[in-house]
Amino acid sequence: MPDERPLPADDHALFGFDDENAWLRRFRAAAMSENQPAGRIGPYEILGEIDRGGQGVVYRARRRGIARDVAVKRLRAGAFATDDARRRFEREIDIASTLAHPHIVRLFTIDEIDDQTVIAMEWIDGVPITDWARDRTVDEVLDAFRRVADAVHHAHLRGVIHRDLKPSNILVDGDGPHVLDFGLAKLVDGARDDDTLTEAFVGTPAWAAPEQIAGPAASVDARADIHALGLLLHHMLTGAAPYATDGTLAAAIDAVRTVTPGRPSASNPAVARDLDAIVGRCLAKAPADRYQSVAALVDDLDRLADGRPVLARPPSPAYLLRTLMRRHRIAAGAVVAFVLLAVVFASVLAIFIERTIDSQRVTAQVNRFMHESFAVAGPSREGGGDTTVLRMLDAAARRADAELADEPRVAAEVYFTIGSTYRRLWLYREAIPHLERAAALTRAVSGDDERLARILVVLGTALANSSRPDAVDVHREALAIRLAHLDADDPRVAEAKMRLGYALYHVARPRQFDEAERHLLDALATYRRASPGPHRDLASCLHNLGYMRLCQRRGADAETLYRAALDMLADLDLRDDPFYAECLHGYTGLLMGLGRHEDALVALDEAIPIVRDVYGDGWVATLHRRAAAAHDALGHFPEAVIAHRLAFLTTCAMLAVEHPDDDRTLDRLRRLVAESPPARPFPAHDALPLLRALADAPRTSLVQVLRRDASTRTRMGDEPAADALRRVIDALRET
Repeated sequence: MPDERPLPADDHALFGFDDENAWLRRFRAAAMSENQPAGRIGPYEILGEIDRGGQGVVYRARRRGIARDVAVKRLRAGAFATDDARRRFEREIDIASTLAHPHIVRLFTIDEIDDQTVIAMEWIDGVPITDWARDRTVDEVLDAFRRVADAVHHAHLRGVIHRDLKPSNILVDGDGPHVLDFGLAKLVDGARDDDTLTEAFVGTPAWAAPEQIAGPAASVDARADIHALGLLLHHMLTGAAPYATDGTLAAAIDAVRTVTPGRPSASNPAVARDLDAIVGRCLAKAPADRYQSVAALVDDLDRLADGRPVLARPPSPAYLLRTLMRRHRIAAGAVVAFVLLAVVFASVLAIFIERTIDSQRVTAQVNRFMHESFAVAGPSREGGGDTTVLRMLDAAARRADAELADEPRVAAEVYFTIGSTYRRLWLYREAIPHLERAAALTRAVSGDDERLARILVVLGTALANSSRPDAVDVHREALAIRLAHLDADDPRVAEAKMRLGYALYHVARPRQFDEAERHLLDALATYRRASPGPHRDLASCLHNLGYMRLCQRRGADAETLYRAALDMLADLDLRDDPFYAECLHGYTGLLMGLGRHEDALVALDEAIPIVRDVYGDGWVATLHRRAAAAHDALGHFPEAVIAHRLAFLTTCAMLAVEHPDDDRTLDRLRRLVAESPPARPFPAHDALPLLRALADAPRTSLVQVLRRDASTRTRMGDEPAADALRRVIDALRET
């Protein structure tokens, strides 16, 4: 006869069953909870059901003794909720408890009532943000949208991706917009993420990004929220859903994948073209083509508000100059003079570029230079060897001295632009005085604010790259300002830490590797929290860590970090970014230092054309010298001779920039040597007078190139050519 005695409670649990009394308690609690909305849930008086989804129910309620209303949420199935549903609910609570922002609904309490978890949240007596926006001006819409973006950015900084941003999840009341319902949110680190949400589609199809539709959900990052913000802003500006569909799920999915929403200005003439561009950048189908962080989106909104050119819009001289004149309402004569100066910049640069690259790229190069130089948007992309362009930078500074004395903010921006351009051309000593003037003017006008910190970061970098130990103090001040005015997790704080770390290990005496490493690792962690996935700032931090490891003689670690930075930039399709050229430049030096000559030559083959395109012939001189050394070490003597000749020619170009008084002599020397094939002896008879006419510094630099060339020719057995070079060197020694 079978044993019919009841299992002990512990054995019930062992086989996955509850004991009978516990099961009955759960049944009664669930039955009661289904009937309670008309009355109470524990201490909460239920005023009405607000929302009922597949998993949860939300009520408007009031707690005894507290006058304000709250939103109470519990699982719909109560005690019979599945383990998956309970995990999701616990994750939502976990996420909500980490967020504290004025435009994110607050979590007040977590209660256990009748064996069920119940949460009470801030009650928002508002309307969906798209309904609120119908009768609002563009400025009012942008103000509210900026607050929403700040809230989403706050969540991203804490590793939370919403994944279901839509009008019904953003309500507006008298205090502004409020983002709610993080029930489908994703934790970036994945440690507490629900496994059932990593493969299936998560979100609302009409408000999803293309990658959410394609799946898997685990691959979706913060850029999906940026796409949703773009859809939201489009709807707020136009009053209509971004995609016109027949309302079916299939149509919504097809629209998300294939349809590009029209420009908001087509429906609302009050929308500026710059704002069209910002919305368009958010709505790019490929995540890599969108803003890479909400901070970048907010920065472009700030540019729009300030009257600066937005980064979402392709630059052109006419656009940049119109924006500049709108922003700086200076005297008519000064405006005309500034415009004329800009036109001269474009004309001179076009002439130079036409001499050095194919004509199809002239317009793009000129536009890029105008954008970088006059819009304070980043590095120049011109060949830096044209001394006329550098003279024009100095002319711009003199014009600012003469005409902007009563406009210190404008003058500071001009000096900052000039200094930044010099720095991006690796002319750090030339950059420093202009950046110092920009800092002094900004300090006098604005005090210690973000505008000053931005200038100090660039100034400190120029000082560090000029081997000036005072770079450390400048970067410490920049970091202190940003810590005083910004959230500690703001990427701009990370930038200041990264730059300070670089100065500490590069120019501090003695080098302070421990403090440098702390700042660099802090910056790395902040960048990763701010924008999950690969992005340029993260690559920059990896590059800086790599260079520090190189300075510590930890070559293998340095190589890993350099390679990670380069691969990340390549994945972001940033091979034409000046920073990629800078990373490649350093990487080739690292490989040479490790004695990896074959690998160095492979890297140099990639680096030389990229650096030339970005910075011009003068800036590949070092790379040609490295190529010559690598070929020489490997016994590739004919290739080494060619590399030495290229090093001589490009060194002439570089020296013409650094020593403008000798630029004509250097140009004649370069033309003379270029006409002599490397296999033939150096044209000593004609070159010697030109070399003698140079100042000591450029002459010494060229003699070093000739000496290396002579050494290679001796090793390959070409004594006549080696003797010709040595005679030139000896003659110059007597000069």
